[in-house]
Amino acid sequence: MVHDAQYTAEELQKRRGWGHSSFDQAMRFAEMAGVKRLALTHHDPEHDDEFLLRIEKLCQERFPNTVIAREGMEIPIWEATRGCKPSGRNMA
Repeated sequence: MVHDAQYTAEELQKRRGWGHSSFDQAMRFAEMAGVKRLALTHHDPEHDDEFLLRIEKLCQERFPNTVIAREGMEIPIWEATRGCKPSGRNMA
């Protein structure tokens, strides 16, 4: 599943109604849907690569097969049981 995850839970409190999700909401939805993989996308421009890497690791503690979508990343649908391959490009 590819899901918007622009904010942390704290940031979302200040931006309710903006039409974006938090990392927590994306993981909760993935758990409820029973998906195998989760790619988090639509990052806040104020979040740099270092921040996003920390978030990715935190999310993986709860939902192990989570990745932060990166520029140029491709997720072939026919490879639904395989992991995502980062392109090596920046995330933000």
